Amino acid sequence: MTEITHPTIKDGWFREINDMWPGQAMTLKVNQVLHHEKSKYQDVLIFESSDYGTVLVLDNVIQATERDEFSYQEMITHLAMNSHPNPKKVLVIGGGDGGVLREVVKHETVESAILCDIDEAVIRLSKKYLPGMSIGFQHPAVTTHIGDGFKFLADRKNEFDVIITDSSDPDGPAESLFQKPYFELLRDALREGGVITTQGSENQWLHLPLITKLKKDCKEVFPSVEYAYTTIPTYPSGQIGFMVCSKDPNANLKEPLRTWSPEEEEKLCKYYNKEVHLASFVLPTFARKALRSAKTDAQLLVNLPAVKSPKLKRAPYFSSSNNISPPPKWSTSREVEEIRALMDNPNQIRNMSVIAHVDHGKSTLTDSLVQRAGIISAAKAGEARFTDTRKDEQERGITIKSTAISLYAHLPDPEDLKDIPQKTVNNEFLINLIDSPGHVDFSSEVTAALRVTDGALVVVDTIEGVCVQTETVLRQALGERIKPVVIINKVDRALLELQVSKEDLFQSFSRTIESVNVIISTYLDPALGDVQVFPQKGTVAFGSGLHGWAFTIRQFAIRYAKKFGVDKNKMMERLWGDNFFNPKTKKWTKTAEADGQTLERSFNMFILDPIFKIFDAFNKGKVDDLATMCAKLDIKITQEEKELPGKGLLKAAMRKFLPAADALLEMMVIHLPSPATAQKYRAETLYEGPSDDPACIAIRDCDPKAELMLYVSKMVPTSDKGRFYAFGRVFSGTVRSGLKVRIQGPNFVPGKKDDLFVKSIQRTVLMMGRSTDPIEDMPAGNIVGLVGIDQFLLKSGTLTTFENAHNLKVMKFSVSPVVQRSVEVKNANDLPKLVEGLKRLSKSDPCVLTTINESGEHVVAGAGELHLEICLKDLEEDHAGVPLKISDPVVSMRETVNEKSSMTALSKSPNKHNRLYVIAEPLGEEVSQAIEQGKISPRDDFKARARILADDFGWDVTDARKIWAFGPDTTGPNLLVDQTKAVQYLNEIKDSFVSGFQWATREGPIAEEPMRSVRFNVMDVTLHADAIHRGGGQIIPTARRVLYASLLLADPALQEPVFLVEIQVPEQAMGGIYNVLTRRRGHVFSEEQRVGTPLFTVKAYLPVMESFGFNADLRAATSGQAFPQMVFDHWQILPGGSPLKSDTLPGQVVAKSRVRKGLKEAVPGYDNYYDKL
Repeated sequence: MTEITHPTIKDGWFREINDMWPGQAMTLKVNQVLHHEKSKYQDVLIFESSDYGTVLVLDNVIQATERDEFSYQEMITHLAMNSHPNPKKVLVIGGGDGGVLREVVKHETVESAILCDIDEAVIRLSKKYLPGMSIGFQHPAVTTHIGDGFKFLADRKNEFDVIITDSSDPDGPAESLFQKPYFELLRDALREGGVITTQGSENQWLHLPLITKLKKDCKEVFPSVEYAYTTIPTYPSGQIGFMVCSKDPNANLKEPLRTWSPEEEEKLCKYYNKEVHLASFVLPTFARKALRSAKTDAQLLVNLPAVKSPKLKRAPYFSSSNNISPPPKWSTSREVEEIRALMDNPNQIRNMSVIAHVDHGKSTLTDSLVQRAGIISAAKAGEARFTDTRKDEQERGITIKSTAISLYAHLPDPEDLKDIPQKTVNNEFLINLIDSPGHVDFSSEVTAALRVTDGALVVVDTIEGVCVQTETVLRQALGERIKPVVIINKVDRALLELQVSKEDLFQSFSRTIESVNVIISTYLDPALGDVQVFPQKGTVAFGSGLHGWAFTIRQFAIRYAKKFGVDKNKMMERLWGDNFFNPKTKKWTKTAEADGQTLERSFNMFILDPIFKIFDAFNKGKVDDLATMCAKLDIKITQEEKELPGKGLLKAAMRKFLPAADALLEMMVIHLPSPATAQKYRAETLYEGPSDDPACIAIRDCDPKAELMLYVSKMVPTSDKGRFYAFGRVFSGTVRSGLKVRIQGPNFVPGKKDDLFVKSIQRTVLMMGRSTDPIEDMPAGNIVGLVGIDQFLLKSGTLTTFENAHNLKVMKFSVSPVVQRSVEVKNANDLPKLVEGLKRLSKSDPCVLTTINESGEHVVAGAGELHLEICLKDLEEDHAGVPLKISDPVVSMRETVNEKSSMTALSKSPNKHNRLYVIAEPLGEEVSQAIEQGKISPRDDFKARARILADDFGWDVTDARKIWAFGPDTTGPNLLVDQTKAVQYLNEIKDSFVSGFQWATREGPIAEEPMRSVRFNVMDVTLHADAIHRGGGQIIPTARRVLYASLLLADPALQEPVFLVEIQVPEQAMGGIYNVLTRRRGHVFSEEQRVGTPLFTVKAYLPVMESFGFNADLRAATSGQAFPQMVFDHWQILPGGSPLKSDTLPGQVVAKSRVRKGLKEAVPGYDNYYDKL
């Protein structure tokens, strides 16, 4: 028989040499080569060694030896199996040698174990040459599948309790098993609470960058992730690591959930035991530090030689572009501990939102800040849109959910600190940044972001200027007492596409800033002070998020002040507005004329001129001129950058000349308030109780030692289906894991137990964009994620340890859920999943509304067509996970009255012993809007509220003091007013009457739609003397009936919602706009040309009912040149006659609505509810 040879075996020794462990080799003495073949996927070698028994080698790398394999097989298996409470169904990907299977079936809970391996040769040869490992294949619970693990997983959803990936190294057929898409498949294939283990990229001595990246990828997919390792002599450096991940955010993977007795451990295992499980997660200091960091460059983390990464055939873990040393002005991201240290000083914190109209470039600009923190590479900044974490956000190019990230910033120049107008302790700052959506349909996400921040970066497109949503978000920000700073973005478009002159660009900037300041002065709150923005004060920046550059006048003023030896602040004033420099006389003047010559404006001369020269050289293709210019400006351009295609060279030059992160971070740190400053003037608008209340004082002082006051503004889904992080802000006290708190929902009233839970917080986490980091505690002034309270809050609420604290005020949204669709399951067995999915959807979105009407129909309501489309996609794919039938969109209406009731309505209780008399009348649009905007609310002091109603709206003071209730939902724009005189037992039926009023206003008599703008006056009541005859069962339905009767007697009408539509369109396409709007009952009320551009901005009102398909219709009529934005604006009476007549438009709308809800088509007459004496 011919002796088998192999290139790795020379002179009787096997040598393992690989790029993954350069400068070292593993050698074993070979007694005999047992088998060698090249399978379809890899080179398979099996030999007998002198000391380690039979050895399995794949692609020249040792996979297992008989002597030490148990260490690896036991640890990769039992770390996962014993972290699950009851593992019944287990999947092994890879592991064709059978060793993991052998360990899996040692667990008595296992009912089914499936092994999926792509290479049948490994299974076949292991059964022949490694019987001690392959014995697992003989177990009756085991089935084998030969094929691609990716494809196998793609068809499996919510199927397995534990999945173990026993792969070879990330170089060859197993390479794709080390990348994020694979982990997403694993997560989806797991049941709730499922656990995975996977090989964790070899060892800490050689592969820290790989391990760090792998852990980071896992954390973006799983809420609980840990790295463990074991010792094994025949692996490089005697070590191998594992990633252990769970879908349960509360899982503690470091401690086994299930344990064997010492006797069982000795019988079942050679290596694994409970103590080894605990110890495997204890890392040496250098590795622990590296794995906590966001960096992927091991040399920055530990003094070890660099290790060449494996040559991967698909996307690598990291590229050289990630290892860019940051510019000196701002430091790279710090570990969680260092971020935590910054949290203790509220003076050093800036909580801020990025807000703007859709497509004005918020997420792109945010990338510059994320890149500066070392989280993404400079090459990706502007294109990664790091804070767009959802797949549909990346596909559509718009932000849908607001995303928070914490960034470390460092101001090295002590002079900078002098410009900060508030107390500052040192030059290190923590920026808690929230990127929010710009599309009007997602305004509720902006509201949730603004509540937890103190400052806002308002992004405005240079070409489009201030748009409808810019005004909406700015108004919301000022309403929450949030200080704005502005960046005018997309300046590159003005230079490259429009090719404007310097003076035209200056005038465009001036007009945009003026428009912003008009909005600020319109909605100004005196307590906030003057927060108008001015470039010469450093509160306006200009730049390009896509190209990664930006500047403020302050930055240029510092450069020129040093050059000319003048005061920086004076220089700032001179670099904006009507200031001109005469180069001959070297003097400044306020006029453009001097000695018969026209002088150039200082802003154009000193700031725009170098920028224009760089762009001009690029436009003319003069690379050498550009390089010379850059050299004069101290910008170093490499040969590689000179050869970059397209706009690559321009981007590189501008990024180095004016890094966007410098301008933005400097503007935020200097001009936005710290929590310590902001909470002084925000406390009274945030807190519902009196301003001298201990809770309000603690908020005002931003006191971390006081009792806790925390506001949860929204719920963020975790990767574990059905669970949510509560996302919020600590206003006073310190929140920590295990703290027992009072969870007060929006309907909580001090002194009562409704909407109140007393529970412990399970864990606190730091929200970091696509992932979260566990953190022990968070003091006042910080933004936090909480685990374990999602079961007790629906969307938002207050957490406190004060016994008698009032709530923090409920957020007021600028949009309403006015577009509805009904949903039903295709398969009746899936109905429970739909119900559960609707609960999760309702929790995940601040604005969505889910209801069930009397016919059993499930209705989902959203702010607009796009919002509803996204919600239903989330419902079908994520929250319910079942196929759905979805109806056409319908619009939510409101029932109202035009006149006072023609006569007093009377209804008798079922037992005929009680009579209620009511008159309905219009409440008035001004009062309704004041209620909807929160200016008048049920929680106001009744005397102060009466004064406002009397002074501003002409109410009788007595009536204004006797408001019983707002409805529906205790806050709506309908009022129940007591106009009775000296009635016995009236207070005893008040609660029952109010309950009937809430019921009636939630579902009116015409089409069971909510009522709006109706005032019900209780004129008189006649009650039975015996309390038993006037209980809730008698009064509540009677109150509803009498309210219905009074409404039907008061010339009822329907109100429809109306969108404000803003359309950007070139002049030649304007005719198409008018045609489309006229067909859809819309009308234009404003038309303005954007100066310096061929674009017109058209504003119109369009009924929501007519808005479906409007975008497509408009684009067809204008050849795709018109871009509309629609935002809910107001309610108006649906024209066309009475809703009680079947031949009118309102009558037809009512008939369709009643049939859809399973009601009789005809509206009941008032005599159905009116009783005669």
